[in-house]
Amino acid sequence: MMDHPISGGRSAGVEEPGGSQPPAGRRTGRRTWLRARALAALATACVPVVVAIAHPDLSIRGGGIADAPGLALVLGGGLVALWSYLVCAKWGYRGGTTPDTGPSHMAVQGPYGRSRNPFDLGVGLLLLGELYMMPSATLAIYVAACVLAAHWMVTRREEPALARRFGRAYAAYAEIVPRWIPRPTRSA
Repeated sequence: MMDHPISGGRSAGVEEPGGSQPPAGRRTGRRTWLRARALAALATACVPVVVAIAHPDLSIRGGGIADAPGLALVLGGGLVALWSYLVCAKWGYRGGTTPDTGPSHMAVQGPYGRSRNPFDLGVGLLLLGELYMMPSATLAIYVAACVLAAHWMVTRREEPALARRFGRAYAAYAEIVPRWIPRPTRSA
């Protein structure tokens, strides 16, 4: 595993007062928030599938090799979202923090070392894959609305909150790691 340029491979943290063990009730808040985030992503990704089942007259590609690019986007996006979720659950919300208090540590490991928002990027790729496999104007509008909503939430709420919480560490991280699309890596 490569060390991250901001934190030497470890997340920059804001320590919890009173030691490393959180009060018992706060763990439940963390799990509730993480479950809510996962369910929201799942619901976002499932809407196109439910619509396709409810309206079989929608144009769906014939299957087989024609669906390969869309299937690759769905699987790849789903894996990126899952990996991001697991990294955030392990590193960003240590110490029993809740959505009200925000993350206790910056998650800069794994996919967060390449994109500041890999979870949302993964869900977006998954939706684009579904759009590829089930092309329709309605689904295109839905995907665009989801992408715009995610961008608004990140730029207007999440990033300012992280900048306030982590200060210079977040500013340095934001300078190095792009918001959405990872930069190509240089070979050694």
